[in-house]
Order: sequence, then C-alpha cells, then structure tokens
Amino acid sequence: MKVGIDARFASYRRGIGNYAYQLITELTRIRNQHQFVVYADASMAAGDVAKWAAEGSRVHVHPPYPYALWEQFFLPRWAARDRLDLLHCPGNTGPLTLSRRVKVVLTLHDVMYLLPHTVVPQSMSPYQRLGRVYRRVVAPRVAARAEAIIADSDHTRNDVANRLGIPPVRIRVIHPAPDAAFQPLPRQEALDDVKRRYGLRDPMLLAMGAVDPRKNTLGILRAFALARQQGALRHQLVIVGLPRSVPAQFVRLASALGIEEDVVFLDFVPNDMLVKLYNAATIFLYPSFYEGFGFPVLEAMACGVPVIASTAGSVPEIAGDAALFVRPDDIHGLGRAIVTLAADESLRQTLVRKGAVRAATFSWGRTAAATMRVYDECDQ
Repeated sequence: MKVGIDARFASYRRGIGNYAYQLITELTRIRNQHQFVVYADASMAAGDVAKWAAEGSRVHVHPPYPYALWEQFFLPRWAARDRLDLLHCPGNTGPLTLSRRVKVVLTLHDVMYLLPHTVVPQSMSPYQRLGRVYRRVVAPRVAARAEAIIADSDHTRNDVANRLGIPPVRIRVIHPAPDAAFQPLPRQEALDDVKRRYGLRDPMLLAMGAVDPRKNTLGILRAFALARQQGALRHQLVIVGLPRSVPAQFVRLASALGIEEDVVFLDFVPNDMLVKLYNAATIFLYPSFYEGFGFPVLEAMACGVPVIASTAGSVPEIAGDAALFVRPDDIHGLGRAIVTLAADESLRQTLVRKGAVRAATFSWGRTAAATMRVYDECDQ
C-alpha cells in the first residue's frame, strides 16, 4: 500500500508530537512492502526530514498552516494527489472529507475532551478550550469511519469503547515508549549542569506543570507546602513546562503558602536538559488528573529517579508496581508521600530498580512493528 502519515505534530517533541516523531522514525526504518508518504510542516528540523527521506520515504514539507486548515482542507487534497491507500492520523483527529477509497488508521491517545469537568478540570486557556470543542466534533466522526483505531493503553481503549461506542475489536492497544535519550547519567555532572544553567540547588523535587489544570500544578504546590510543614524537607521544587510569563495564580499561591523562595518555574526545556533534570532530581512528581498514557512517568523511570504517580487515568497501568501512588485530589496524601520518600533511601532505591525494569519493557521498535501489523490487517 501507499501509506500516508500526518507528521505535523512531530515538530513539537512532547506528548503527541513525541509519539508521531518516534513512530515515523521507526516505521521508516522497517523494510517492508509499503511505501510511506510523510506530511511534515516547515517547522520540522531539516535533519529529521532528511533522516526520514534517507530511509526511502517520500516527505512533503508544507507551510505550518493552522491545525484545522491543515487537517480539514489541505490533508484530503494531498491524500488524493498522492493516491494514498491508507492515511494514519496519529493525533486524535483526522480529515472529515477524505475520499472513502482511502482507509484510515486513527490513533486516539485519550478522550478527555468528552469527559465531564468533574473528571478533567476545564482549562482557562481559550486555545485549549477551542481545541477541546474541535476534538469533540471531529474525533467521533473520524473514529466511526476508521478502518482501525490504535489506543495507547487499555484504559484509553475502554474509554474509546464506552464514550464513542466503538466495538473493542476495532481498537488495538499499542503502547508507546520513552525516547532512548532518557537514560541514567552521572548524577553529579547532571546536577552541576542544571545548577549552572537554571540556578537550581540540591536536593530537588521535579514535576511537570501546565496551565491546563489536568496536570495538577496547584495541587503540587499545596502538597509541597504541606510536606514542608510535616517534615524537615530541604528540597527545592522545580516545575517544568510553564510559559515564560508564569500565570499569576501559581506565583500568588506559592507566595501565599510561603514557599516562593523554594519553588522554581521553568519553561519547556530542550530534551537534553530535561534528561539532566530527571537525573538531578531526588523524586519526580506526577499527580495528573487524567492521562491517556503518561510519557513523563517512563522518562523519569528510565533516568533512574523514583516516581510518585497518580492513581487516575492510565498512569497505574503504565507505571506498574514501580511507583508510589497517590490520588490526585488527595493533597495531604501527596504531601505525606513526598515526606516518606524523601526520608527513605531504601524505598527510593527500590523504586529506582523497579522503574528501570518497567521502563525497559517499552520500546519504539515494538511499537512500530505492532503498528505495521495494523497496516497489514487493513490491506487484507
């Protein structure tokens, strides 16, 4: 078959973008009977585009059109021009006007846009709220006509079946994996580097933050303050992933809790520095309210840092027995877990060992091979 893959997310190497980039990179390495046509936008690194092309794929680079315009106007036209047999849409949505002769494989990472706000708190960002409306309109329609659906986890497969009414037999669970760059480094070197670059100190707790309340940034701040009250905690809290102008609500809360001197907010950081931050941290916190997969949990484990993780969404499925679990709405429980893990070197080392084993069970090679089998099934 001639298989098209929408790669527009791949220029942003977190979450869905990381999934798209890693999957395409592995798929293009597999020698098989299918021909790949990759649709990338001009913000992609030239080296990545060249790497895909060098493996024999046709790569079309287009201007970075707005999301909906790319997907609903241009993508169907490119698919028709290139006479695709199958189009893989790896980011929850796809074109509604695609020719019926083109089969669709759709990756659904989650269905949080269909969940009530009691489960997934509503974002205050107009862009994120508009995106949620777009996915609510588009995703169910594309899923209904898709030849096959790929879900990142059993939890997501169950959500897709229940919320979209898709027969489970049409849904394949294929786990993604952490990037190979996430691995243990000499800790002192990593610590010295992040100290020099970001002015951090040792010991530190690391967390992924976001304007989106789903990531529970406010809860992390409150739990850290409680942990400071409950025990002799000397740690600095480093929260990565917030925009340069940190939203006032986070700054105000840190100040009101009296922890502003011990909290550092960082923007999105390059992958090489994120690896070093994981390696420099004593504990990684991930008390998210909902995840379709949860890459940071495996990234942290692969780097050798013990994890305190959420009981919600797919996180327990992905983390297995290699994390300390806390309900995301249990701020006091999260505070106690921080104190316990910070004080217990033996428990930390146990989680580090289990985490390394757990992270090693996920591989992009296996992900790509399983995805290729889905393509083959569509060719029957």
